[in-house]
Order: sequence, then structure tokens, then C-alpha cells
Amino acid sequence: MITISFMPEYGLNPEYKVKVRLTMRFYSKTVLLALLALLLLAGCGDPAAELEAPPLPLPTGKAVVFRDPGGKEWPLFKGVSLDQVMEIMRKAGPGSRQGAGEDWQGELVFTAPGGKEHYDLYAGCIRHCGLAYALDPDQIQLLRDCFEREILEIQGLVRIKDLDDSIIIDLKYATADNFTGQVIYPAAVGVIKRETGERLVEANKIFREKGLTIKVWDAYRPFSYQQRLWEAFPDPRYVIKPESTPPASGFRARHNNGMSVDITLVDETGRELEMPTGFDDFTESASPEAEGMSPEARANVDLLISVMRSAGFEVAPTEWWHFNDITGEPSPYLDVPLEAFLD
Repeated sequence: MITISFMPEYGLNPEYKVKVRLTMRFYSKTVLLALLALLLLAGCGDPAAELEAPPLPLPTGKAVVFRDPGGKEWPLFKGVSLDQVMEIMRKAGPGSRQGAGEDWQGELVFTAPGGKEHYDLYAGCIRHCGLAYALDPDQIQLLRDCFEREILEIQGLVRIKDLDDSIIIDLKYATADNFTGQVIYPAAVGVIKRETGERLVEANKIFREKGLTIKVWDAYRPFSYQQRLWEAFPDPRYVIKPESTPPASGFRARHNNGMSVDITLVDETGRELEMPTGFDDFTESASPEAEGMSPEARANVDLLISVMRSAGFEVAPTEWWHFNDITGEPSPYLDVPLEAFLD
């Protein structure tokens, strides 16, 4: 069985007026050849026009998934260029190549955050013709694995434990021990942008010299998990709405690109130090500048902020536990699932 899609509306020569998508399954070579002949008559097979067709731009700020021939969607990534997509697919190898134009097959779906709008990018549609062939089922996982390996390298995401095994990981959203009372993350693996993680390691070295250790409550948060968080607690006072436009100025959380961490400190016995409040306290008491905290909490939070600032982080004005890496510009929102980092 072969799946063929003819989609002249996507990135094709403007002279083509047909605005339909046909997806059909063929069990006979004769029928397949007949369809190809019809497509050529429709003007899809002009080699010169194919060479002139411009590449499709990767939509900015939109989630990307790989959809297998059975209709299942696999979350992949955000914020990479079309050239990187092409390179990843080429590295996947020819596989069950049956189509024209490229050495890869499959379907990428671009979905606007929080919305239902989407369009499909097929192997053949990178070129002019609009023909694409589905992968055999046993090759889908191979292609997905290739995507995940390459995209982790491109985005620079790493496991915190791989940088410093002494840092304690206690992801609150991987349990029901959070303000929503629900499990938001399907995997309890702490992930971070490599450069941000290296700065976190530097801070932890300073704390270790004082007999303390960083405990991470949250770090990289895939964009789809931000959507889950919003669905569980849709209150903009406490949760950033996923489709919101990031503020042009002011403090901007960077969890969705791996450049924010929510942390506290523990002593050599593993006991958490006294801080102004617990995690995800949305009262004024959670501010690092709040008045009325105990002398011990004041000393501890001041130490936390001082060391983190020396490593290149800035504390959130309303959350003593939240620190942004401010040494570089944030990348676009990412949506590599935490499951991709499991052993």
C-alpha cells in the first residue's frame, strides 16, 4: 500500500490554481501509473518549474510533529530552520524511498500553539511536484529516533545529571505535589540548555564548598507541557498562557527554551534550607524582597541569589526560586518531549 498526496497549494508555482489535497491508496501499479499521468496533465510534473520552486519557510513559533502513515503524531521540535529539517531527513537515509525529489519520506505537521491551524510538509512538496510516499511502519521509529538525536544536538539540550550528578532533581510537575494537584510531566528528567547548565554547575560548585547542594524543582519545560499546565490551571496570574506573545520588555520566563530553573538549596543531610515560602507560592511573601521573613530565611535566600547572580542568572521579582540565564538571547520555544531524554 502506498499513500500519495498531491498538494499544489503549498509553496508551489503561483500559476497553479488548484487548491485541493488528494490522498488516495493504491494497490495496483496500473492505477498508480494512471494517476501519475493525470497529475502530469494537471501541470505538476514540469521539471523546469520544479527547479524554480522556492523552498518552503519553516513557520516561526509553531510546534512540529511527525505524523506516521497510521495517523499517529510524534512531537519533535520547534525553532529550527528548514535547512536543518532537510539535513536531518537526509541523514535518515533513503529508507523506503519511492518518491521523487528527495531522499526522505514522511509528513511534518506544523501546528500553531493553542490552535488547530496546521499545514503539511511532504517530501515531494519540498520540491514542486507535491508527491509524497509514506514510510513503511518498521522505518517510522528509525526516522523518529534520527530526528530526536539530531534535534537535541541542534538545540543544545542536555540532562542536568549528565553535567553534574550531585545536583538533585525533584521535578514538582512530574508529581501531583504542585499547585495544580496534577501530574503535568510524563517523565521526571531534568533538562536544560547546555550553556545554562554549565552556569548552574558553576553555581553548584560554590554551594558545595559551603556544604550545600542545588535542588531543581523545574527546568526545561516543553511547550506542549506549558499547554497542559494552562489547561490544568488557566489563570494568567499564575501560569503563562501558551499562545501569549512574549513581552517585549521586562522579566520573561525562559523555561520553554531551557534557560530557566526553579531551585532551592539542601544541606548535607538532604534537608531543604528555610526559604521565604514553599514552591509555587503566589503570595507577596514569595518575592525575594518581601518583608517579614525570618532572619534565617533572609540569609538563605540572599545567599542563593548572590551565588546565582555570580554565575549569570537573575532572580524573578515575584518568585525567589525562579532564575533566568541572562547571559544570552533565548531561542524560540522548544517542544522536545522529556521522554526523549530517558535512558
